[in-house]
Amino acid sequence: GTLREWIARHGVSVVAIGNGTASRETQEVVAEALAGGGPAVAHVRISVVNEAGASVLSVTEPAAAADPGTDAGTRGAASLARRLQDPLAELVK
Repeated sequence: GTLREWIARHGVSVVAIGNGTASRETQEVVAEALAGGGPAVAHVRISVVNEAGASVLSVTEPAAAADPGTDAGTRGAASLARRLQDPLAELVK
């Protein structure tokens, strides 16, 4: 399926995008996927999140222990999502 279908199927309300490499290009891809998508995705926001240190933290032993069986890329994405939800709590980790 397409990105738009995935967003609609999973009830996504916000897409968090890191502010690092290819951030603008990623924003454009997501915006294009949402454009003309109708009511199923009309409410979805795009939010740019400061990703400073997220990739470094996602490869540490404590991060791996906290999310066993999850690869570093997925842990980094989860960190960005948590930074969106509660920036201070995530940054003090």
